[in-house]
Amino acid sequence: MTFYTLDRVERFVHPGGTLRRATLADLDDLRPLAIAAAKAMNLPMQEQQPEEIEKRIRRNIDGNRQFLWTEGSSIRAIASSAESLEDAGARIGLVYTPPEFRGCGYGTAITGSLAQLLLDQGQAWVSLFADNANPVSNRIYQRLGFQPELAYRTWLFG
Repeated sequence: MTFYTLDRVERFVHPGGTLRRATLADLDDLRPLAIAAAKAMNLPMQEQQPEEIEKRIRRNIDGNRQFLWTEGSSIRAIASSAESLEDAGARIGLVYTPPEFRGCGYGTAITGSLAQLLLDQGQAWVSLFADNANPVSNRIYQRLGFQPELAYRTWLFG
């Protein structure tokens, strides 16, 4: 894993659609995407349990920290932001684009737009973690202006 930070978002091409905060009305559409994201990110098994994922989604929605990139009524990508101290720094997490929408710029759009929103809200910087085994996401984050700060190695014990 690499820990990235940025304090200025580089320009990027916006695909169709917009960034918006998720609401409870989005829960049924968001749930399967979050489950797929947890599996794709190889989160610990406890964090892949549907009931745990739903709790996390509800907390994020209640805290205005769950975001969607939508085009029409279709969710093209999801991301969340972590609770953060005012004017200190924010973290983006659980960025996911369903396979059928990959390569269209939706992951870039949600990450770049959310990072800009957090900076515009007064955060000094934005951070995120990226899996080193996923070169696509690492390239996207670096093109947006994220700079690698620290490398982490993770072990899972069965």
